[in-house]
Amino acid sequence: MHHFVRACSLALLTTVFILGCSPDKTNEDANNASAPVEEAGPPAWEANYNEMVQALSLTPDEQDVVRGAFERGYAEMTARLQGEEGQDLAAEEARLKEAARNKDLAAVRAITKRAGPKRQALVGGIMQMQEDILLTLSPEKQLAWKGHQIAQEMVELMEDLALTAEQEAAIRGNAAAAVQAAQQAGAVNPMAKGFLDLEARVEQQVLGPQQYEGYQPVKEANSMRSLKW
Repeated sequence: MHHFVRACSLALLTTVFILGCSPDKTNEDANNASAPVEEAGPPAWEANYNEMVQALSLTPDEQDVVRGAFERGYAEMTARLQGEEGQDLAAEEARLKEAARNKDLAAVRAITKRAGPKRQALVGGIMQMQEDILLTLSPEKQLAWKGHQIAQEMVELMEDLALTAEQEAAIRGNAAAAVQAAQQAGAVNPMAKGFLDLEARVEQQVLGPQQYEGYQPVKEANSMRSLKW
């Protein structure tokens, strides 16, 4: 999943637990929880929207379109979480929590197996939401956003390497081209391949010897780093 979708996933799926994880919650309590419990302030997706605006230098018209897509997508997913689908998953999560507390491993396995597809269905909805948001952009800005995402992930992974401004600029400046090359090569997951190709280039041409050595344990500890998209 992209970076902003991971944030939306957390915000949205957390609603499941808010609405139904207590074993003692009554139906009346659940029905009264008619909206996600949020602190007053900007919507949960605002930071992700602002990141897209800044990273892509969106025009006012583009901002309006993208904001509308965020609003619609978040409203639709919130409705799913508040409805039967979300309540069902919340109940499963409550049963899982209880089984884990009782160290009932058989029940834990059974509930995990049963709840897995339900959770994946909601995550799939969130992924579709992010795709719908992305499709409001021009092809050029869609590519730029994908490049931004893999570059941001790489910069964050390399934060302990004391990258110079020039090194970070080299990462960001080559990211979109790496995704584009992966697309043109017919990669099944162009962002994953683009990330790995960019990473190899950065290791060979951008990092110094000590930085390269320092990055190897990070790679080992994040073996799934390219499969977030």
